This record gives sequence, structure tokens and C-alpha cells, in this order.
Amino acid sequence: MKTLAEIARSSRTQFDLTDPADRSSLAQLTHQLCENGHWSIQDLQTASRDPQAALEFRLACVLVDSKRWLNTFGEAKRIGVVYAMWGEHNRLLPRSADNPHGEDSLRVKLDQLQWAFEGTQVEWTLYAVDDGCPHGSAKIARKVAAEHPAAHRVQVLELDKALPATDGPLARLACADDSRKAGAIILGCMHALDQGADAIVYTDADNSVHLGQIGLLMRGWIDEQAPVVLGDRKHADAVLVKQEARWGVGIVLLRHMQRMIGAEIYSRGILDTQAAFKLYSKEVLKGLLRSPTVYDFSFDSDWILGSLAQGA
Repeated sequence: MKTLAEIARSSRTQFDLTDPADRSSLAQLTHQLCENGHWSIQDLQTASRDPQAALEFRLACVLVDSKRWLNTFGEAKRIGVVYAMWGEHNRLLPRSADNPHGEDSLRVKLDQLQWAFEGTQVEWTLYAVDDGCPHGSAKIARKVAAEHPAAHRVQVLELDKALPATDGPLARLACADDSRKAGAIILGCMHALDQGADAIVYTDADNSVHLGQIGLLMRGWIDEQAPVVLGDRKHADAVLVKQEARWGVGIVLLRHMQRMIGAEIYSRGILDTQAAFKLYSKEVLKGLLRSPTVYDFSFDSDWILGSLAQGA
């Protein structure tokens, strides 16, 4: 049997979260590490910090840490996982010669959440919210979800059907075309709270974040009693398949806002405001949704500031 150091150095050095073969290899390695009770989380963390540890191995160690915590977590909780869809008609479908940008993203998210929560008392629902997509993302998502064994765990929502709103968190949003992600995230959170979620996690529509890590967010919330837990790509132990990038019409406003309010956030040690992997407890989230005014890409920073204002 290989030693942990040998496994760490012989795993894949290149990894693509959108590639089915790479995901399958990662799942096999994660299972191997999970099943070997001789290796503690401390052993895995030490091995993964070796400069020669392969990228795939480092990813697997994070997933094992998450899964082992979830396996020992004995409480009944309800978690909502929310993401926004705009122009996701290609990513929602598998990769093929005709669809080179396919990621099979919804099916992959469901597989990852099923794996993470299997054998636990956690009830979970995935909310895929169409942000006014002109390419029919909601229709495609419903078809994909209906073919998955966890179809009952999925709710596909459409922002334009919730507008105009006379009151509530979306009252200041005139139409779906005025939303840049945040309107859809807010709608998903509203549904999750109405259906009894104790906390929500939001992520992106692509496969850039492996949702099997969700136990790490929950551990911060449960064990450390943090009502808000933020993913941090700038942390020394973060595993980056590729460096983060920000594109699109919201970037100018986002950077301006960060310069203006950055000191309040960064002084708390929060160095990555835009990571699409965050947990908000229902108590904080209800406060954030009382009267939101931001419906564009800068809502991440706005929600962090709002959480700090609540004393979180």
C-alpha cells in the first residue's frame, strides 16, 4: 500500500473541475482517503501542505475534511443552496463536440451535495434561479433536474415571474433585466427562508466550487458559532484550480465600491469578498433582506457590510 506522501505526490498535478474524467478521478481518490481510518485530518493537512503535493490530492483532502465532519454532525438542520443562472444554457448541458463549454453543472452540483449529505440528518434543497436569462436556462434546468435521482431536492425559480413586487426584498427591483445576479440570489434566499432553512449557502452557476466542501462552511457556523462563514481563495490553505477573475459590466462599480468601503471589510481580515462560497445563517439573512437596495454584482460586499453592521 502506498504511503500518504506517495499518494500526495503521484496524484494528478493538473485538474479541470469541468472535465468528467478528472471529477471521477477525484471522487475515487477522495473515497480512498475517506475509507482509510489510519490517516487523521491532521495527517492529511500536513501531507497536503507539502510543496510537492499534487493539486488533485490537495482537493481530495479538503473534501475528506468536509465529509468526516458531516459524518459526525448529529443535528437535524435544513440548508438551502442558491445560485443564479444567466446565459447558462451551455454549462447546464454535458460537454460534447457541439457543446464544448458544457459542464453538466446542475447534475454535478446535485451529485456533490448528495455525496456530502448522505448518511446525515441534514435536509437540503438546491435553488437554481433564472436571473432573466434570454436563452431559457430555467427550462433546461428543469429538464436536467427531472432526470436526476435527487429531482425532489431541486427548485427552479424565475426572477421575472416574481416581479414586479409591491413589497418585500424585491420591491425596489423594477424588472429582471435590472438584476445582475443579486436579484436571483435574493429570490432563492426568500424561498429557502420561507421553507424553513436554518442557513443558506450561495455559489456560482459553473463548477468552479466543489460543493462537497459544504461541511467546512457548516463547521464554522456550528462549531465556531459564526453566523456568517466566507470562503477565502487568498487563504494559505486554499486550493485554487485557477486564479479567480472578475469580468462583466459590474466590475467598475465593484472596484469603486471596494476602494470606498474596503477598510471596513479588510481590517477584519476579510480579504476575498467575491468568493462564490458563503454561508449566511437565517438570523443574519433575514436582516439583510429587510430592505436591500443592491441588485448587482457588488452585493457580496454589501452583504458583508450588512452582516458586520448586525454585529456578526
